[in-house]
Formats: sequence, C-alpha cells, structure tokens
Amino acid sequence: MSTQDVMKEETRRKASEVMDQVWGAQAAEVFGPLAVGDDSFDKDVMAWWSIIFQRPGLDLKTRLLICLAAVTVQDRLGFMRGFITAALNAGCSETEVRETIVQVHLLGGFPTSRNALIVLSEVLEERAGERERRPV
Repeated sequence: MSTQDVMKEETRRKASEVMDQVWGAQAAEVFGPLAVGDDSFDKDVMAWWSIIFQRPGLDLKTRLLICLAAVTVQDRLGFMRGFITAALNAGCSETEVRETIVQVHLLGGFPTSRNALIVLSEVLEERAGERERRPV
C-alpha cells in the first residue's frame, strides 16, 4: 500500500469516526451515495469531516450549531433536518438548537426561521416516537 493510500485510508477512518458519532446509524444512509470512488466530491466530504471538523478551537457541538445556522439562513430544509439531528446526537440540548435557529432570524427572515422551527418540532417528535418504541 502506498503512502498516499495509507493517508487516504486514515482520512476516511477519521471522517467515519466523526460521521458515526454525529449521524449514528444514518451515516451510511446520508453519505453512502457520495462514496463513489475517486470522485472529488467524495474527497471534499471526507476532508470536511476528517480535517475541518477536527480542527482545534471549537468543540463538535459548536461546529454543528454553526452549520445549522448557515443552512437555516439558506432555508435548506433537507440539510436543516440533518444538522438538527446531528446537533442533538452530538449532545446539544433542544434549547441550544432552538436558540441557534432564533438567533439567525434577523439574517434569514421569518419564513426561514419558521421552517427551521417546524423541522425541529418534527425531528423532536420522531425522536420521542423512537424512544417510546424502544424495548425496556
């Protein structure tokens, strides 16, 4: 195995660790379609999760709340759902997620904040339903 292959494998391993921590069982569902060999998009995703998301200075929860703020302002509903779920999985409280959405209201406007709060409610309902269905 070449040095480049070893580095590529290490990048994937680091990315997978963070993605599994944040996305849990959904990691393969969310990112599986992106793993298409040497495609540059796949490389960008791996670099983002293995390098950028592991830089010093911010904890994982803060990084995810920043991402949530960005996709909220852009009104990216699919990404909102993903980053709300990721933030909750990483240990953010419902209040922290809700306040992140509220904080960007002036930048994104009422419709985008409203959309994000609706998505948050849906995610919380889904999570509550999943907890109820778990065997004790």
